Amino acid sequence: MNTGSTNISGFLLIQLQYYNTSQTAWVVDFDAICDFRVINTSETLGLDTVFNNLVNSDDLSYGNGLYRVYAALVSPDGEVLVGDGGVRLEASYEFEVEYQ
Repeated sequence: MNTGSTNISGFLLIQLQYYNTSQTAWVVDFDAICDFRVINTSETLGLDTVFNNLVNSDDLSYGNGLYRVYAALVSPDGEVLVGDGGVRLEASYEFEVEYQ
């Protein structure tokens, strides 16, 4: 939710990332979306309304393991935007994939 007094804009980046244990790092599996968004004051951007139905487990490249959905509002250069108080405009959600 944009709780500020001005509209904000940037590129919404949503990625699927895989945790590579040998590198101890998150690696991008694929970009689900990257498009320009404007979030008006007192408006909420529900990421589920953007992301749902874009991806299923057949789309994942690395098979079983730990994944996350990573979302950020970024500049045209790909830098994560920073809000009031130095808060980076990014979030993630981790989940485990185990094929039977």
